[in-house]
Amino acid sequence: MEQLSFRVLGHVEVMRGGKPVALSGRYSVNLLAGLLLSANQPVGYDRLAAIVWGDSLPASPAGALQSLMSRLRRGLGGDTIQTLSTGYRVSVAGDALDLLRFEQLIAVAQAALAGDSPDRALAAIDQALDLWNLPVLANVQSDILLRDGVSFLTERYLSAQEKRAELRLKLGHYRAMIAELKGLVSAHPFREVLVGLLMLALYRSHRQAEALVAYRGLQQSLREGLGLDPSQPLQRLHLSILQRDASLDDPDAASALTAADGVTAAPGPASRVPRQLPPDIGDFTGRVTELARILRAAGDAAGPRAVVLAGPGGIGKTALAVRAGHQLAAACADGQVYLDAQAGGTATDPADLIARIIAAFGVSERLIPGGLPERASMYRSLVADKRFLLILDNVRGEAQIRDLLPAGPGCAVIVTARPRLAGLPGAQLIELGDLDDASAAGLLGNIISAARVSREPRSAAELIRLCGGLPLALRIAGARLAAKPHWQLATLVQRLADERLCLDELTYGDLDVRATISASYARVSPGAQAMLRKLAMVEAPDIPLRASRALLDTSPADAEELCERLVDAQLLDASAGSAGPHYLVPELVRVYAREQAARHDAAARRTAGHCVSRC
Repeated sequence: MEQLSFRVLGHVEVMRGGKPVALSGRYSVNLLAGLLLSANQPVGYDRLAAIVWGDSLPASPAGALQSLMSRLRRGLGGDTIQTLSTGYRVSVAGDALDLLRFEQLIAVAQAALAGDSPDRALAAIDQALDLWNLPVLANVQSDILLRDGVSFLTERYLSAQEKRAELRLKLGHYRAMIAELKGLVSAHPFREVLVGLLMLALYRSHRQAEALVAYRGLQQSLREGLGLDPSQPLQRLHLSILQRDASLDDPDAASALTAADGVTAAPGPASRVPRQLPPDIGDFTGRVTELARILRAAGDAAGPRAVVLAGPGGIGKTALAVRAGHQLAAACADGQVYLDAQAGGTATDPADLIARIIAAFGVSERLIPGGLPERASMYRSLVADKRFLLILDNVRGEAQIRDLLPAGPGCAVIVTARPRLAGLPGAQLIELGDLDDASAAGLLGNIISAARVSREPRSAAELIRLCGGLPLALRIAGARLAAKPHWQLATLVQRLADERLCLDELTYGDLDVRATISASYARVSPGAQAMLRKLAMVEAPDIPLRASRALLDTSPADAEELCERLVDAQLLDASAGSAGPHYLVPELVRVYAREQAARHDAAARRTAGHCVSRC
């Protein structure tokens, strides 16, 4: 059977051997367009139904979609469209879909730029733009695609036009570009990069006054229509033209303009494909359900594609994020970036984090703008059309990373944080708890051998209990036992059972349970710290709200607020009760808090004892 080819950069069409394949009605066109715009990626059932029918869903959308898909498959033949557990996927080679061919040519242009070959880059972009036959999706009748799909494709088209104009100016084609740029600016009057390129072309053609008029026209339109001024890069260009700045004669001036503004798809010569994932952990154990949820959320092109892994220090958030990252790497082949959002215990500034991502793609430091909004704009443009994975580790709060969330449909983000970050828009929250006994025993066995664990099942179970099911504590315990092959498990159990020595035993190399808990403890208020010390002295499996209120000389509302802050910091667990929440101090946190109580609260145990007797 002759190979199929597909087009979306104009009318949505299917060709076989150069002859068109008839599509049976507008719904089939909508369905095929929805699949092709996410070519080689899964599209969820609900998303496809919304694309095909919009608000006029049939009585049984699933059945109607299946029937429509069967008709489309019969028309196409072969196994071009695959059924997945969560939706459908159309598999298309790069030369069989004009959109994919366009992206390949843009990548060729970027590589040519990185190799300082602007002529080759321009030739590739010219070929890429020859694939377009505007308007795009001309025969589609789907509100969703006419809104999102047309917007996405138009952005790609204009970004390529901007890059083409930039290259032609770099090569000295000033006068030849003026008419073309005027037409583009007329069609897209608020596109500041186009206005800037037109100004530069006019200035270099010795038409300074017209360049200034172009700027003033944009300035007036922005102020009257939106109450805004032109961007800082454009204002700087305007000032340079007024002053006849010699830097405007630099062939790279256009590149600096588009890169600083950040609205082009390829700001500057971004030639690298970053592969920054840390090594996967060979003895990774458990978390099967959580890993499946991450892969499902981050791999769903119709979903939010952002996941937050929340849990206390040492629970294994980073290890799980890295394991998921390696499994997503093939689907995010245009780059994987890993960032630790803390440096020396201090939250890294968002602007610095964004600059590191941009630099990872090979953009020169001199082309990275200084302000956070400009950097965020450049970053989103850089990854908008990429299959990109970002892992943000040790995040302190939503504000730190809100500007780092990419908007491109091929981008996925995995965030790890001790707070739950429930205010992060569009992100799926996955909370990590202690390892279950089987997974904990498996982790221990992977480190010291399953045979050694099976010889002392009772001691192994007690060791897991004393470690509180915390992966960090279990890994340290396993490392210590591996370094002491002559020890029995019971030997370490005996050491951990002594509360005065417990946290001293749970340290190995740079792994330290006490330091991990201390980092969370240091971030809560002195009042919350005092509440934790009091709660840790209570000899009870859990503590009802009414008991916690009596521990400190404060109002009931303030006591509850302190407890909830400790819950947010992952230093307390909470459960619902008929008379209000109950609080539980995790075992190793309890040991740490009692250490602090011994230092700070000589009367803490006596106060807690009085509290329990009253409550």
